[in-house]
Amino acid sequence: MMFIFGSAEQIAQSIYPILAISTLLTLLVCLLVYKVFGISKWIMVALAVLLLTATATFSTFNLSTMFYQLSLQGQQVTITLAVPDVYQQTFQAHQLKYVDAVTPNPKYDLCHVVLEDTQGMLYQSLDTDVKRCEDIQKTLVQALQLKARPPKPKSSHSPPPLPSHVK
Repeated sequence: MMFIFGSAEQIAQSIYPILAISTLLTLLVCLLVYKVFGISKWIMVALAVLLLTATATFSTFNLSTMFYQLSLQGQQVTITLAVPDVYQQTFQAHQLKYVDAVTPNPKYDLCHVVLEDTQGMLYQSLDTDVKRCEDIQKTLVQALQLKARPPKPKSSHSPPPLPSHVK
């Protein structure tokens, strides 16, 4: 069974807007710090280079865990990733801990499939519509006898839930 969420180009090219926005924000912050605090121009240039390097590193790492294709054959799952190069990673069912369908923003009909391996590494698909995403999650749960990812426990500092008669 093959599930396609997009293309390698969609993932690989998404680094450009991330870097462009990061560069603009870094330059803005460095300019403000330079003007307000009067720190040396060369220190600010070095700081900007360090911030941009960190941004590129973390962005690349996050993109390296996004897959655009998932193949299910028996008890084996193969995902195809695009960053840094197109490659496939194969998991046996016992190497995967959870599978989930995550909707980051309920206002939009978008969702992504998330796999968690036994080492705690998370892999996520490109976004797809919620219905399809949930169907894929159910298929994987049944085929691999996995559990859905449990919800995060509420913080002890969270407010109590509203009574049912309050909306």
